[in-house]
Amino acid sequence: TIETFRDVYKMSHAFKINWLKKECEAFFSIYVDTKFNQSCQFADFQFAVEQALYQQEMVKKDSFLRLVIKSAKSNILPERRITIIQKYLFNLMSLSTAKIDVCLAMLSSDIHLILEILIHHLQDANVKGLDSNSRYLLNNLDLALCFRKKPELRQVLFAALQDLTEVRREDFRLILDLCKKLSQS
Repeated sequence: TIETFRDVYKMSHAFKINWLKKECEAFFSIYVDTKFNQSCQFADFQFAVEQALYQQEMVKKDSFLRLVIKSAKSNILPERRITIIQKYLFNLMSLSTAKIDVCLAMLSSDIHLILEILIHHLQDANVKGLDSNSRYLLNNLDLALCFRKKPELRQVLFAALQDLTEVRREDFRLILDLCKKLSQS
């Protein structure tokens, strides 16, 4: 079952039980193949991403992660995938950069949606400055592509950045670098 999957997979690696590793990998592959479909549920998506990231971090293998990203991009309807990822990124500040990277990979053609999530996060009344994940996204999003897809986001993003009340020196430099890159593209 999915409740015991991580523990069984961890034990198969810790005790080097190859047949059990293969069974776990087959289970995961079947799970993703059957759950990542037109009506994919958030809990199934979350489980698969968490397990794939765990495998990448603990076992140093990215086969689960590649499978999850490929299946999400090809098997989940775009509208459903977007809805699930928006829910997954809802609490942006609490996510690891690895989780953000997975979402970036899954939304490569609709990357502007992650920028919209970042903008909503920055516009939150409780956000006074850039947190580490906001900085990470500003550094790793292809803003030129986002602005080509949705030009109105340029003004909204810079308005949100302008409204921040606690801008550190490194944040100011980041914003200036963004302006410089965008003016050259």
